[in-house]
Amino acid sequence: MDFQGRFSLPDNAGRLLDGVRTVLQFVLVVMIAMLVARIGWLLIAPSDAVSSLTLRPLPAPIQQVTRSNVRGDLSLLMTTNPFVSSGRVPSAVPDAPETTLNLKLAAIFMSTDPAADSATIVTPDNRSQRFQPGDEIIPGTELVRVLSDRVIISRNGTDETLMRGGREAGLSVIGDAAEVAEAPSTTVASRTPLFEPGVSARTLLASLNPAADMSNGVVEAFVLQPRSGPDLMQQAGLQPGDRLIRINQKPVRDLDTAALAAELSSAQTVSVTVLRGGETQDLDIRFEEG
Repeated sequence: MDFQGRFSLPDNAGRLLDGVRTVLQFVLVVMIAMLVARIGWLLIAPSDAVSSLTLRPLPAPIQQVTRSNVRGDLSLLMTTNPFVSSGRVPSAVPDAPETTLNLKLAAIFMSTDPAADSATIVTPDNRSQRFQPGDEIIPGTELVRVLSDRVIISRNGTDETLMRGGREAGLSVIGDAAEVAEAPSTTVASRTPLFEPGVSARTLLASLNPAADMSNGVVEAFVLQPRSGPDLMQQAGLQPGDRLIRINQKPVRDLDTAALAAELSSAQTVSVTVLRGGETQDLDIRFEEG
């Protein structure tokens, strides 16, 4: 087959290509000339043509502070509490006798506003409820004031004290410190609860509603309450209002909620220590695999 002449260029194509080539050469020459002129200007220009760097001070709020300018008064850590608002001035604690009512102080919640303080109290019918100053706990008895380790209640017009750890805690407060240090703690060893196959530590944790009991910004215990039904909690040997203080021999003050969940699900057998009625009880909760 003969393809000759089929792809031939027009007669004026040569002149068109020459024109495009000329334009490109002109553009390249102009660009090279500009670069040469710029380089020459930088070489022969006087020093005043380029402005020098002037250091200016930063505004006062963002001035850099060197380590030599920092002065810390560590004694403030011993005399002040950085976690307590300075707007609330501590007042005198009233001298009120300890109550003989069948009430248990489960948790204390303090605020910068005294009117917003509250406390979780277990009533004689074994119900846990949160009260604020002025609320009636049981007929004839109302909450008057919330303190860091106790609450003041009014019983038929007479002020009484309800301690956080029960009557034993109240006696330890007014007793001799040396005698208290020498007195051995009461520990009750309970049986080892065993769940049916399929009940795991995560299942037990999901059925609980642990509330952190804090003092001076440190978690002292987790107050355990059932989230819905108390069946799993009772099978584990726990009771509503128990104060969890150790888990797997670790104090709860070293654990947050996430670490608490990790400890509960870390082994097939979990050892817990709770405070109940002023007594320390150790429980070994075992879970069957299945």
